[in-house]
Amino acid sequence: MCKCDVIGCRYSDFLGNDSIYYVKDDDTCEEFCLFHIPEKIKDNVLASQKKLLKDKIVEYIEYIKAKGLKTIDFSSCVFHEDFPSEALRDKDFKDDTFDFSHTIFYKYFSIKNLKCETLKFKDTEFLEGGAIKNRGSSESLYIKNLIFRPFRLDADFVIDLGRYANKESTIEDSYGVIDDIVFENHKLGSGRVHFIGLNDKMTQADFRNRILDNVSFQNCDLSKCYFLNAKVDETEFRNCEFLYIKDFPSNIQWKYYLWVINIVIILGLIIVGYVTYDDFSNCKIEQEPELCLSIFLLLYFMININVSKHIGFYDEKVLKGKDEKVQKETNKLLIENYKMMKKNLLEKSFQESGEFAFSHKFLQTSYDYNNFLLNFLYYLFNGFGERYLRAFISFFVLIIIFTLMYEPNKDFIATDMTPPFLLSKKLNDGIFYKNQQYLDSNNTRHQRQYIPNKLLTSSDKNSTENKESKKNCVGDRIRVQLYYSASQFISPFTSKNRVWFKTVSQKASILNFIEMVLLYLFFGAFILAVKNRIKR
Repeated sequence: MCKCDVIGCRYSDFLGNDSIYYVKDDDTCEEFCLFHIPEKIKDNVLASQKKLLKDKIVEYIEYIKAKGLKTIDFSSCVFHEDFPSEALRDKDFKDDTFDFSHTIFYKYFSIKNLKCETLKFKDTEFLEGGAIKNRGSSESLYIKNLIFRPFRLDADFVIDLGRYANKESTIEDSYGVIDDIVFENHKLGSGRVHFIGLNDKMTQADFRNRILDNVSFQNCDLSKCYFLNAKVDETEFRNCEFLYIKDFPSNIQWKYYLWVINIVIILGLIIVGYVTYDDFSNCKIEQEPELCLSIFLLLYFMININVSKHIGFYDEKVLKGKDEKVQKETNKLLIENYKMMKKNLLEKSFQESGEFAFSHKFLQTSYDYNNFLLNFLYYLFNGFGERYLRAFISFFVLIIIFTLMYEPNKDFIATDMTPPFLLSKKLNDGIFYKNQQYLDSNNTRHQRQYIPNKLLTSSDKNSTENKESKKNCVGDRIRVQLYYSASQFISPFTSKNRVWFKTVSQKASILNFIEMVLLYLFFGAFILAVKNRIKR
């Protein structure tokens, strides 16, 4: 009577007692069924038995299905020949589990277009590697749960859910789906694991606490992947999409600051609207340049703190709403993750490397409460030196801020070099800007008169003038202030006899110095950010 001597063998009842299904070890007199042939007696297996095993594998799957069982168990099997995966292709096992735990595959293992509940590789050995692929229409491969935790991997293993080239040399724009991936590094072997085409149909993939040196991701959507505490500095990322997370609130403490800042901005909008409307009550509010500039500034800050996003891992997103202590401890690990990603992508993608550099700095400063204001301003105006567009915009925002602080003819006056379009058109006998002449409609020659110390302001118009004229006057005054504020950037390089404006108040002199220093700081931050995005 033939029977497999492997403890717990579940195939003897299925195979029966026929000796064709068993191979004897002459040294130990033990018998092994075709599913459990050890390495040392594999040469004793007949060619007919090898073919018979493939047929029996297919029959075993049908046997399990006929019994109504949900787990098709190949755990602890030893396959010296190719596994007949074609028997699984394009068949519906959506409620079934395939268990290959502790299984040894001596030949290349490949499964295409499998549909099942769970596919399990725990402590599995792949001596020639393998693949799981979608090679048909979309969702030809659908696996709800993939547990990939091999023990040994001597060659590469590919999990390919993306597009592929067909025999006609055209691209099949289809995709496979794996809802949930649990991954663990192999202990033995030099093989690499390649994930290709992971997509947004995935619920989640768990790579936490793993060493991913021998893992690559290509054309993958990684927005639902956990990487907390994983070693990713040598992981290969090619054309991958990462998750973008709103900057605020990144933690509970930031949430409180966020509410305070938003309330201050809203109050600022109300105050600016009231004051501006009170000063220019004869005009419609939306026509007032000062109001428009003030609203622009306040909305700029509001958008920065409410809309701005940074690149990151799914771990950071799921932290929202957690206890502050949990967030703080977890963020310490994420900071290291982002630091590794910055280093990893440095030679491959400067843009993404810069994004992770920003995320690293952002999380690093999130709990630095002692320097909150400094860090917040650093973030707001140039994104920790990583947001060149923000630095560029902030440069002009700074000019606008100082524009609202100066007053023509009190803080500064015109000079002989001031362009005529910035000067008042009112005449004042005895004061001449230049000795220029013009002809009127009667061909009478007149001397063109300007007032060098009088710049355009709203006072140049009578209060009885219509709204359109008054609106234009206010616009002219703002334009003069704007030119004066912007001129501080080039003032160190402009000779005294060529300046457009002359500062006449102590307040303006102090503001000039502060604005000039800040403008060069922001300009330097812009150059640095551009440089960081080109090469570090």
